[in-house]
Amino acid sequence: MISLEVTQTFGIGMLFSVSALTVFSSLAVWEVLVAVSTVFALFGLAGGVFNLPILGLLASRLSGLLENDLLQAVPLYVFFGILLQYSGLANDILQLLKRLCYRLLLPQELAVILFSGLISPMNGSVAASAGLLKRTLSDKAADHDSANGISLISCAATVGLVIPPSLVLILMGDAMMRAHTEAFNNGLSSISNPHVMNTQDMFHAALLPGLLLFILWAIVIAWKFRHLSESPITTGAGAETFSFLKAGFAIALIVLLLSGVFSGWLYAVEAAATGCLVLAVYVAWLMRNKLSVWQEIFRHTFSFSGSLLTLLMAATTFSLVFRLYETDQLINNWIVHSPPDTLHIAVIFVGVAVCAWMMDAFELIFVIIPIVSPGLILLMGDAQQVAVLLLLVIQMSFLLPPLGYAVVIARQAAGSVRTRDLLKALSPYLAALCLVFIWILFNPGWVHWLDNQG
Repeated sequence: MISLEVTQTFGIGMLFSVSALTVFSSLAVWEVLVAVSTVFALFGLAGGVFNLPILGLLASRLSGLLENDLLQAVPLYVFFGILLQYSGLANDILQLLKRLCYRLLLPQELAVILFSGLISPMNGSVAASAGLLKRTLSDKAADHDSANGISLISCAATVGLVIPPSLVLILMGDAMMRAHTEAFNNGLSSISNPHVMNTQDMFHAALLPGLLLFILWAIVIAWKFRHLSESPITTGAGAETFSFLKAGFAIALIVLLLSGVFSGWLYAVEAAATGCLVLAVYVAWLMRNKLSVWQEIFRHTFSFSGSLLTLLMAATTFSLVFRLYETDQLINNWIVHSPPDTLHIAVIFVGVAVCAWMMDAFELIFVIIPIVSPGLILLMGDAQQVAVLLLLVIQMSFLLPPLGYAVVIARQAAGSVRTRDLLKALSPYLAALCLVFIWILFNPGWVHWLDNQG
């Protein structure tokens, strides 16, 4: 029988194996998670660390996972974002925002982040947002393939990480609720608020930090692109008016649905389903007798939704084996017994940042967040503060070239841009992000301002 101190280190080996295979192999992340889980599960059985019946818990875990109401919103959010693209409404919205910026004598690049702030919460993921921005901005591809253009698209694509009520925040809220419950079950009393965090708390906590970052980035964009004054693309007066009317309707629909979810009047599933129904009717009218378009829409929806759910099931498998080695207790004990000073807290967040440099948001939420967040909650005593700081760290890692997830997506099919130039272009955005992180670290009241509102 292997001692507990030794078996707990095997889970560390699982983490390193996943990291190495993710970076250096061509396997999909879900394949990596399943492969590593299988190998270490067989090793655990052979070494007597755990027995076969306990692995049978995986079936109940997976069935419980698929019954989660929040996960029903995943394909609907994806479907909504894809309908926006195929209907042309995404381009109409961007052109309307460009026209408004032009009328107000502001750089039209501000329209990009305004557009992303509106679309990203309903677009599903950083990759989907970055891809949509690249396609929508193709009319000025030469400008947006520069270091400044790539940095703008990269930052705009990550807005949905902190602007509620995005899909990332919904899943993050669910993960933090589980972590908060686990922290309470550990029997320690260092948590300041006895109320277990839920998804609505996640929305409230992220709003002010997200708006602060949004404003700082808007200031950066206005400064960086202040000398550009070209007019937006125009068409005939009648066509332009109809395009702007469609864009205005789409904006009103999105704002209404997002406001309903944020305020709690609508569940995420209800809002997404309503939006999908309205857009589907419009697209059906627009794409009459174009069955191939619908085939493409459903193919993209099923492909992305399926990959996300497959990833979640693989992460659940990994989590079970990892916890059977009790490595989660080892990590959380190390975090909890670390001195609660700025240096040790920074070291923990740097570790999360390194993981975020190699994974996307969903992989982090399903694999890394459940491991580190219970200990962080016990160490810092504030689940909502921990959740927002984790999101900001993830966002920062996504913007660090050459491996940052948003940067990698934005650089695809772009011209040759040196990493040094790209880092220079990103530096003011990263500086603003660091300022928000430091502000929330030392001013946790900002994440609680909306707790008792309305």
